[in-house]
Amino acid sequence: MIAKHLTFRTLRPLAVTASLLAAALTAGAAHAGPTVTLSADARGRVANDEMVVTLAVERDGADPGGANEAVVKAMNDAIDRAKKVQGVQARVGSLSTHPTFNDKGKPTGYRVRGEVVLESRNFSELASLSGTLAQRMLLAGVAFRASGGLRDQEEKRLLQEAAGAFRARAKAIASAFGMNDYDIRELSVGSRSGGGGPRPMAMNEAAMRASPLPTEGGDSEVVVSVNGKIELK
Repeated sequence: MIAKHLTFRTLRPLAVTASLLAAALTAGAAHAGPTVTLSADARGRVANDEMVVTLAVERDGADPGGANEAVVKAMNDAIDRAKKVQGVQARVGSLSTHPTFNDKGKPTGYRVRGEVVLESRNFSELASLSGTLAQRMLLAGVAFRASGGLRDQEEKRLLQEAAGAFRARAKAIASAFGMNDYDIRELSVGSRSGGGGPRPMAMNEAAMRASPLPTEGGDSEVVVSVNGKIELK
């Protein structure tokens, strides 16, 4: 009899607590306001202060090892030449090997292609260097971009603008539906940039003399987006 009495008195507070918790949750759900998902963007433009040139070299051969060796040598020579120019950074872009076929579909050998990427903020210096290297390599592309420092600076400014637009829109939505205020329930921030993309090219020496590399970098668009969910109250 004593054991039954103790068990009854121990379980009863738990049952009461559970009932109170359920009541509190029901009341909270009943007083929750409607939720609205919204977003706001801020856009700006920054000058492209970096130039990127891609040079390529290709060699064909029955033996992929020999063709690969020739391509790697040409790439290393180009990188060594670029390192002697102040302010120019050079790196290997890609290296690939593919089989080649004749018009009847029979294999004839292999083609090896390698790319070297040159980067610099000195547009005229890089254009001159690229023109020299393009006498022995293919000019695969030219691109302009904004450096990380410029993008970060512009993103910080645009973040304040986008956040202000988000708050203004949230307040306008609350007012339109007869609500006095709102609470932010979810929030995310993102950014992206674009512009000054790669310009595919393939020029020989004569074409390079007739049409020098572009050195007008233009600008890039920077966009900061604020997305979230608000609860009207």
